[in-house]
Amino acid sequence: MKFTGICIAILIVVSLLVLSLSSLAQPPPISLDFRDADIRNILKLIAEVAELNIILGDEVKGRMTIKLVDVSLDQALEVILQSQSLGMVRIGNVIRIASLEKLRKQEETQLALKRAREKVENLRTEMIRLNNANAKDIIPVVKMFLSERGSVIADVRTNTLIIRDTSENIETVKTLFR
Repeated sequence: MKFTGICIAILIVVSLLVLSLSSLAQPPPISLDFRDADIRNILKLIAEVAELNIILGDEVKGRMTIKLVDVSLDQALEVILQSQSLGMVRIGNVIRIASLEKLRKQEETQLALKRAREKVENLRTEMIRLNNANAKDIIPVVKMFLSERGSVIADVRTNTLIIRDTSENIETVKTLFR
């Protein structure tokens, strides 16, 4: 009897701790009311409230009038960026804000560099033995992760995938089966 009372007390304390920690993870909603304010200053304010590091590109400029009541920081930031044709890239607690066009061009450049690297990188062959799946059935899924030069075949007899591709893509496929 005494033991169950102690267990209940411990459960209540743990529940309260979990609730308090979850409320710390989500900042409270904010309200913003600015008239003809510099967008850079608005974004800096949001970064301070959210305790984020922010990097603003040179093309982030202009003035805006905004009134938001009881919205989350993420929602406020998203609305502000959309209204100014801006985008963001979040890496940990650092947010980089630039024009959508600039972010798109950088993404295209990174994709082109990756494809160029894949075209000249040496291919390697790896065999992955499957225990919980049929190798022949998995081939369409694996092909989604391979480069243009990559290939996969199934050895039905041993239930093994034989993959030939770049090291990076093979490692990605291997993580699917861990």
